[in-house]
Amino acid sequence: MKLLITIYTILFLLLTTFQSEYSNKKEYYTINILGTNFYREADFNSKVLDNIDVGIKLIELKTITSDDEFEIGNGFSLDGKWIKIKLNNKFGYVFSSDLSKINPKPILDKLGTKLHLKGDLINNFSETKMIQTENGTFPKYFETKYYSNCTYNYTAWDGCFYHVFEYTNLSLNEVYHQMISEYSGYTAETNEYWIPEPKIITKKKIIFDSIGATNDLIIEIKENDTIVVSSDDCT
Repeated sequence: MKLLITIYTILFLLLTTFQSEYSNKKEYYTINILGTNFYREADFNSKVLDNIDVGIKLIELKTITSDDEFEIGNGFSLDGKWIKIKLNNKFGYVFSSDLSKINPKPILDKLGTKLHLKGDLINNFSETKMIQTENGTFPKYFETKYYSNCTYNYTAWDGCFYHVFEYTNLSLNEVYHQMISEYSGYTAETNEYWIPEPKIITKKKIIFDSIGATNDLIIEIKENDTIVVSSDDCT
């Protein structure tokens, strides 16, 4: 009987210790559609132990502040810190520019993986207005969708389609990865997977290259922590 009590006591202590160890740790989700590198050490030059799929939940064991930045290209980079985790019985580090506390709920479609950091759809509104021009009267279509982390405005007018995503609760890192998931995909010409690359960088604006009918793909940092992604497509 004493032996059983001792065993139960040990198991209880082990369970309590495990719960205490992980209950206060932060949870993150991977948001890089190309996968998040899992490094042996908190260093981009360290050995890569694995590449973690998008949408995987990770538990933080330790945080290391850092001046490191994840280089995207052409002088544009994402800042962050190193997060120690345990994955497949191995300890290592991931860089926080690839992480979010929001579940991205990735969906794979024919164009690639799409994230849902915009949040839940709260409301939507649409209307068509007849616009008088020197060449006659033509319809102009407006649509607005309100998400918990974003307001999306769409306008269709005279063969052009305008998209504006206004994010209010996301970091630049999160907005960048959301934008990449929205605008990346397989090209019709080569069937290769294409990702927008930054081409012009200013203090508050990043302009990316584009393909097909898409023009002026821009991330712009506004006041009050608002970040706007905009583009237009003209046929």
